[in-house]
Amino acid sequence: MPITKTITETRTTSLATLQEYADKVVDERYKQPLKTIHEALAVHGWDADPFPEDYKPTCCGTQVSIRSFLGGPYFVQCEDCKRFLVDITGPQFGNSWVNLPDGDKVDLETDIEHRWIAGQQERA
Repeated sequence: MPITKTITETRTTSLATLQEYADKVVDERYKQPLKTIHEALAVHGWDADPFPEDYKPTCCGTQVSIRSFLGGPYFVQCEDCKRFLVDITGPQFGNSWVNLPDGDKVDLETDIEHRWIAGQQERA
């Protein structure tokens, strides 16, 4: 008769903070302390607090472009001056894949409000 044995193992791992994650994935020229959405909007003078329903900032005389994934915005940009906001917990897209931060490696719960960066792309 075979003998069976159950082994239970507990492992403790440290999760990267959102800031540590951002410092790894964000291009060097855009690295910065993470901001709340209101702090990031204010960098470009786009702030609206509280948000009206369906809020879209206006920049350079037109509404900015907003990309969303599963109902949540992750990238906002003025098509004219190239000012932008990025949610670092948002998706990264490839040819046939979507990548999101791994909740087993990155703390996606603590201080989740601070997850935005603000910048301006250089014009080509």
